[in-house]
Amino acid sequence: ANIQVDESETPNPNAHKFTCSVTVIEKGSASFNTKEEAASHPLGKHIWPIGGVKGIFAVKDFVTVTKTDEASWADLSRSIPDAIRRGIVERNG
Repeated sequence: ANIQVDESETPNPNAHKFTCSVTVIEKGSASFNTKEEAASHPLGKHIWPIGGVKGIFAVKDFVTVTKTDEASWADLSRSIPDAIRRGIVERNG
């Protein structure tokens, strides 16, 4: 799937916003703060296992990922866009 994912910083240094070229969540929003919550949704299921993730919030065309203090954006930024794409593709089945 040719889905564009653009990363941007937020006022919170532990949270980055990933804006997608397609709709991520059709109605309402999705929020995951534990591995168990994340496992029940295609987006969460692909993003959480990367490690260093503390929270995921998705609405309309973007996903905000909050990392743990120990995790590094240099590492996460390489993996999260692909994880988001896989989650969108799986959801759209």
